[in-house]
Amino acid sequence: MSPESQLRNQKLKQFVEEALDTGVFYERDLQDRIIPQILPFDEAVENLIGTFTNPSFQELRNLEARVAALPRGSWAIIRKEWDGGGCYMLMFSDGTGKLATGVAHDTYDHPLPFVEAQRSVLGYEIYKMRHAVEAEREIAGDLQAIADNGFALYQKFEGLKFDHRIFTTAQISEIRPNGHVVLRLTLRGSRKHYEATVGARLLERRIQEAKEREMPQEARPEPVGQTALFLA
Repeated sequence: MSPESQLRNQKLKQFVEEALDTGVFYERDLQDRIIPQILPFDEAVENLIGTFTNPSFQELRNLEARVAALPRGSWAIIRKEWDGGGCYMLMFSDGTGKLATGVAHDTYDHPLPFVEAQRSVLGYEIYKMRHAVEAEREIAGDLQAIADNGFALYQKFEGLKFDHRIFTTAQISEIRPNGHVVLRLTLRGSRKHYEATVGARLLERRIQEAKEREMPQEARPEPVGQTALFLA
């Protein structure tokens, strides 16, 4: 990856993190916010190789290899024609030796201008980065829950609920580097063992729920946002 691609990727992650931190959720809103921010760091320079009408299978493969090997912003337009109709497809170099996924599988009723093709490419890269950031944060949160709760191998719990069943015992059989915990589960009166793999934060919640179920009804915490109704 070139220094320019590395910088763009770093900035893209930064902008996605900032947008998520401020509560931007919908994909369209995310793109509308981030694309103007990332454009100054996008090293793509328009380089249209040409328009190719009804290329053969081998010609397409050769063109893909040619476009992918060129700098980011190199692109080609493919015109598919048939009786009574036709469509356009695009190939766009992502700058890392591959074709950009953002336009690789779409068809259009007209040839897109470069700025629209670039926006589609960036839009998909924002989408991928969002999922990467969210996955990274999920792992960090689960690892923190492991540390906060002191979860350890062979630790045993009682009365945890998974898949609409309350298990008699749940014992930790594995703690994974991604923050997931593998539990060995048993049901009273059954010799069968079950297994569940959950994030550590979900395990934390299930433990708290089990404690609340054990409380007398009057001592259970009232759900947030609800007000008890008392009749005289």
